[in-house]
Amino acid sequence: MTKTRGQLISMFQHMKTMSNDNAIKHIRHEDIDTTCGYLLEDKQEIEKLEKALDEACKRLSYENEITCMHLKQQYAWAKNKVPKTKEQIKEELMKND
Repeated sequence: MTKTRGQLISMFQHMKTMSNDNAIKHIRHEDIDTTCGYLLEDKQEIEKLEKALDEACKRLSYENEITCMHLKQQYAWAKNKVPKTKEQIKEELMKND
């Protein structure tokens, strides 16, 4: 029977309290395969989210550039306004404040 993510996490956390020799004896190949499958699913989901974030940042960067150009044309105070790059926007979004 395949374990759920929660069951595997609990099992591994419990194993941390055992000696290494004892913990290794309790790991089954099925559990390793299942854990690898879950990690692969997570990796694929993270990659999709990273692509979506990159695309969103690219669009925000473009909109920011257009806004800066418009402001520079309209207002003297905006003449030194520099548009943010995709990387700058992504960095701001990823901050853990």
